[in-house]
Amino acid sequence: CLTYYKKALSIAKKIKHQGWITNILYEMGEYHLKRNELDKARDYFESAYKNRIRDSAHWLVHANILNQLMKIDLLKGNVSLAKKEFLSIEDLCRDIDETNFDYMNRQVLLNEARTKMYQYEGKYKEALDASEIVTAIKEQEEKVDLLQKSKDIEFGIDLEKSQSEIRFINEKKALSDLLATIFMVFSCIIFLLAIYIIRLIVLKRKQEKENFELKEQQLKHEMVQAENEMKMLLENLGEKNKIVEELKEKIYVFQENRDQVFRENSEKLIEDLQSYTLLTDDDWINFKKLFEKLNPGFFSHLTNAFPDLTNAELRFSALTKLNLSVNEMSRTLAISPDSVRRTSQRIRKKIGIEDQDEFNKFIQNIQVVKK
Repeated sequence: CLTYYKKALSIAKKIKHQGWITNILYEMGEYHLKRNELDKARDYFESAYKNRIRDSAHWLVHANILNQLMKIDLLKGNVSLAKKEFLSIEDLCRDIDETNFDYMNRQVLLNEARTKMYQYEGKYKEALDASEIVTAIKEQEEKVDLLQKSKDIEFGIDLEKSQSEIRFINEKKALSDLLATIFMVFSCIIFLLAIYIIRLIVLKRKQEKENFELKEQQLKHEMVQAENEMKMLLENLGEKNKIVEELKEKIYVFQENRDQVFRENSEKLIEDLQSYTLLTDDDWINFKKLFEKLNPGFFSHLTNAFPDLTNAELRFSALTKLNLSVNEMSRTLAISPDSVRRTSQRIRKKIGIEDQDEFNKFIQNIQVVKK
């Protein structure tokens, strides 16, 4: 709950909505007060009070904030601060005409504050008097509300009854007129409409069938083409990486021999190896385009469900979807089989699946969206 309050406060500050800032700070103070975290609650109420001055909020917001600050200061024994806040509440609530619509609300809030202050000071009679005033006002308000609700219900019943009678008369007359008109034209309209609808249905089904067959042919062609391109791409990657592996083995042999000639050849082999280094980004851009033709929505599904997956882990997932073995992945990605296994462990840990077979099954069961 507190996390959402903080997010809401951040948004309110970003758009500079002072009214929202005040209300959110007040609610955060209430949150900590209910948990008896008095210092945190007071900080938020005080911030709301300061922000309220810039906001020019309604007097009731101002008074409620002061009331909560007074309550906390009394609990903490800060009597001087509590009295200042109590006097501020009295200034807000006194000297208002009884005919003013805010009079009763101010009396309730004022006497609630008096009850707390007098009770703390040990003036129990005065506290009881103030509490009885609050009770009397609330009881009176409840009676007024109940009376008003009763009147509203009676009025609603009478209004509904009158409207029902009027609707019945109008509906009866309209029905008679409508039946007379329908009787004259119904047969002709139904006949013409039926012919028109049947014609539209036939044309629509014919068009839909043609469109469906055309799309199906295009889709099959695109899928076959994408599968062929995918195979060629993987074969090319495998060939590149095979060359890289052969060069690495030669380097190892040359490094075992300390002869100067072999060291020079070793440096030459390193240069050759660097010249065969895969353009990983370009290769994977092409791979991803082909893969998404075959499995549309696969990457977006994974990134939405697990946003912390890295590009390497997404690539590993794609190769798993293609049922490549560890050695095939190793050749394709130009990394060792151990690196492939470590990547598998990392992604399974993020997804929450320990078993490799269960992970493979999970990847294969990802439902892609066919476009």
